[in-house]
Amino acid sequence: MEIVLDSGLDATVLPLIYAKSGEGVASDAKLRDAHGGHIQTFGCREIQFELESDDGSLLVLSDKRHVSASVEQPLISYGRLLKRGWVITLVDGAPKLMHLKTGSSVLVSFRRDSLVITGSIRRLEHVRHFAVSIPQAWRKVGSSWSTTAKGFSYA
Repeated sequence: MEIVLDSGLDATVLPLIYAKSGEGVASDAKLRDAHGGHIQTFGCREIQFELESDDGSLLVLSDKRHVSASVEQPLISYGRLLKRGWVITLVDGAPKLMHLKTGSSVLVSFRRDSLVITGSIRRLEHVRHFAVSIPQAWRKVGSSWSTTAKGFSYA
């Protein structure tokens, strides 16, 4: 999904679809739009954005995210990223979101005149589990699972 890097936001804001995702956290913040108007929020969640770095490794950005019906896609506060050591820089003419301490970077794209990065939010809302007995003979069988260079499993 596209995630907008917004330099005018003081907080990261998620669409209402994420209202029950992640862990709920307390927040007494009052969000306001660029004109000073109140932005209604429906709680604050601890949610992680997963991004793929240029070298294929997984980067995780974790922070409090406010949930609002006023947005249609995730908006990350660029100011909050900047305070944590992330900067937007040009590498061979391509914009990148780069962490100054680790050197990790993510490609930045444009959606019209807005800066966006591509990532995902993992949403696990309900898991049904049950116990399984594995026959002794099956326990001796080796695994046929392998992983790609990027760490994804396949059989």
